[in-house]
Amino acid sequence: MILPTATFRWRCRADPIHLGGDREIDPTGAIMNAHPQLSEDSASADQASPQVPSPPRLLRLPEVIDRVGLRRSAIYQRMSEGRFPKSRSLGPKCAVWVEAEIDQWICEIAKGGS
Repeated sequence: MILPTATFRWRCRADPIHLGGDREIDPTGAIMNAHPQLSEDSASADQASPQVPSPPRLLRLPEVIDRVGLRRSAIYQRMSEGRFPKSRSLGPKCAVWVEAEIDQWICEIAKGGS
């Protein structure tokens, strides 16, 4: 019997990183859209229709660690000092962070905040 084999694609440093939805990070670290920008005529037509905001996302600890570049102990230390967004508990062994709060914290750090 021949079993089907899965094909794997190794990600290299030049590949964009998918953030969810239609957002990706290019190798330079800039956030980019997965869909190319349209011409001005079609872009103005899109602006006339109301855009639906994306629903809030909850991030688990491994994704928070990847995004902010801090270890688990540093994240919890800063949380206890009030210098990092607080986690929410979804159960006895499930902590999550609101993505928008993490993104805001990253922007504040990039501006030169605490």
